[in-house]
Amino acid sequence: WRTMAMPLRLVLQAGVRGVASASRATRHASACLAPLTALAGPAVHPPNHRRFAASAAQAAPTPAPGWHPETSVKHEAEPDAGWTPTGTGGYPADWAAINEAEWAPGKMRCGAIGVKLGMTMTWDAWGERIPLTAIHLEDCQVVEARTKEKHGVDGLVVGCKNRRRNNVLRQVKAAQKQFVSRKLPLKHAYRQFKVSPDGMLPEGHFVTADHFVPGQYVDVIGKTIGKGFAGVMKRHNMKGGNASHGATKMHRKMGATGGGQDPGRIWPGKRMAGRMGNQTIITHSLQLHKIDTRWNILYVKGAVPGAPGTTIAVTDARRKNRFVGVLPYPTAASGQVPAGIHVVTPTDRDPGTVIRK
Repeated sequence: WRTMAMPLRLVLQAGVRGVASASRATRHASACLAPLTALAGPAVHPPNHRRFAASAAQAAPTPAPGWHPETSVKHEAEPDAGWTPTGTGGYPADWAAINEAEWAPGKMRCGAIGVKLGMTMTWDAWGERIPLTAIHLEDCQVVEARTKEKHGVDGLVVGCKNRRRNNVLRQVKAAQKQFVSRKLPLKHAYRQFKVSPDGMLPEGHFVTADHFVPGQYVDVIGKTIGKGFAGVMKRHNMKGGNASHGATKMHRKMGATGGGQDPGRIWPGKRMAGRMGNQTIITHSLQLHKIDTRWNILYVKGAVPGAPGTTIAVTDARRKNRFVGVLPYPTAASGQVPAGIHVVTPTDRDPGTVIRK
């Protein structure tokens, strides 16, 4: 055993003496263990893990590219429709003929709450690159219907993203009664949307991607990304002080605040350093480029506030609502929009012929 312990001691000393000592100790260890190896018989080598991992990777099915939901989907049930410039095809041509109520540009429909997945891009029929933001309407459901006679306003409370009841904050447990009384799952976020009297939806109704029409304009409400405490140059894009010529510790300062003997105070709303971001804002008039009714995903043209994973609200545009045709009112019934991807109709004008100034 002393002879067998010597190689181990030499190996420990190799870390100090260098690589030459390690190689010498390894040769000595193999020479000492040679008699034991001969008595034990032929050596049994361990399996080649790299080769096993490579063979397992080849045997495993390769997943399809793109975003995969948590729940499994039977792809055999999807419609076998050919691809067109406007998607998989089969989208209703005229909503006015199949709507349950008459639609007018001044009427208010129910909005939706979704989870921001992130940004992607695509090309249109003319080859122009279009930045898109993917919004997933995850478990978007009507929680409560409010009337003007009882609540003072005609509106719908919509919730999004189911959550477990045992993982709820103490201040949120008081709001569980409205879900328990209606036999609905507790939602992660919910919001009230004002609607017209004839645009009410029943409690428990799911607001899906077919509620919106490709090509219409929407308003997105969300909370911006918090940046923490920021200076005036980052927060308000101020110039700052001089970089030289006697400037001492004033390079990124805001300078004078404007208060002297008259008026003797700082005017309210003065731009100063402070917390930046983490504010609820609204982005107006973003075009809805396409919808995916299989996974309930909206693809909005442009950027929306918030980080990926945050909940945002999507409603019909307030400013460009009159430029849109007939929308499903109060919403699209089940089966009216086939499952698939529906894209906005491409424009007939070639953008290459437009002179850009």
